Amino acid sequence: MTSEEAQFSTRFSPFVNERNVQEIISILNSAENDIGQNANAKIVLFDLAVKMILQLKN
Repeated sequence: MTSEEAQFSTRFSPFVNERNVQEIISILNSAENDIGQNANAKIVLFDLAVKMILQLKN
């Protein structure tokens, strides 16, 4: 990793942990399935962003 990447991962690590990693994976898999089934990508990505924000805040 570059120093910038290491710095980012150090600052971001408190938000992704063993309590929420399974839910984050589930959210990403759901978005992947929706796009694979030809859903509107803009809506799917907006929904993904909102769900990720809520998950990372908890």
